[in-house]
Amino acid sequence: MGKAKRQAQLCSSSYDTSGSSDLSDDEHPSLDAGRYQAANMQQGLRTRQFRLSAVRELHEVLAQGWSSAGKCCCCLQKLQAALFDDLLVAVQQPDSRPAVVDAVAALLAVATRVLPQQKRNQLVKLQRSAAVAASRACRKHAEGSGFAAGTGYGADDAEGVVVLGDVPLEVVRGILQAVDPLSLAAASCVCRAWRELAADDGLWQHHLQQAFPGTAQQQRRRFAQQQQQQIASGSATGSGSSRADTCSVHKQFAAAALRHPSVLVPWRSCRVLAGGRLQWAPPGAAAGAAPAVVSKAARRGATLPGPVHVTTAQATSWLMGSSWSQVFTARSNSGSSSQASSAGCSSSDSDGEESHSHGLTRRYTQALQ
Repeated sequence: MGKAKRQAQLCSSSYDTSGSSDLSDDEHPSLDAGRYQAANMQQGLRTRQFRLSAVRELHEVLAQGWSSAGKCCCCLQKLQAALFDDLLVAVQQPDSRPAVVDAVAALLAVATRVLPQQKRNQLVKLQRSAAVAASRACRKHAEGSGFAAGTGYGADDAEGVVVLGDVPLEVVRGILQAVDPLSLAAASCVCRAWRELAADDGLWQHHLQQAFPGTAQQQRRRFAQQQQQQIASGSATGSGSSRADTCSVHKQFAAAALRHPSVLVPWRSCRVLAGGRLQWAPPGAAAGAAPAVVSKAARRGATLPGPVHVTTAQATSWLMGSSWSQVFTARSNSGSSSQASSAGCSSSDSDGEESHSHGLTRRYTQALQ
């Protein structure tokens, strides 16, 4: 009885000291058990749309928070058990997308470094079994549908395969009118025809007005002047000028996004911080506060009650016990900038053309992503 009472006193004292120290400095952050349980990590891992973000977030939490919750011995085992359960769910999901495969491999590398030997062996064994089962299911599906393993389609279905070039341009134009700026920039890297459609000033004008309303009036005047110049100039001279000015609004959007990368977070992030809880939401679905308003409130030390889109680094900072204002400081946003630049560099390899115009488009895509 005395031993249990002494253990409870130690836990309560450690909780009190951690509450006074963790909120004042970030030198030794610890994973918050309540915030992590409310984050519903398994929902993101089981949903295809959120899986990549969930795996990356779990990677950061595991690297920083596996042993950081040891200040309270009563909560350590429960928190580590919840983390390990999420790890098991992550490695069992059948997802062959290269980005997800790489993220899971990085997650396993961190797990083998921080987990004890028994849990490490259990995780590796389960991951191998899941990989074998996914390979068998893929092979069975290919054989049942008559697809050959080496070519991707059978002899009878060779003429029935539809590629992106077969989609009518009218359909592509209608689709591009309804996508977000990041998807519009990615569409410009598919082929030359799509690049010409995605560089339409009318498409980027809408996104410029939505993301950067301060420059919308200036860009509208410039767009009207360009249209008048194209009409006034003849067909011989007008074609060259219109070709040179085709991506003018696109360039302006890319330059503005490069100066203010946080504006693109609502289209990149699957995480929303609302009411003191991390929630999953499709990119652009939740109408959150503007990044400038969030940053201004964070500098004042205030808290916004509405939903706010967060990056993986900001979500990890929140789970590690940071306050609302600390999450949205410049230091926590530096991780999102590096992640955006790395994502832009990886996306630049999607096309192999070496033309000057395509090089410009790739740089604009990097700036957006």
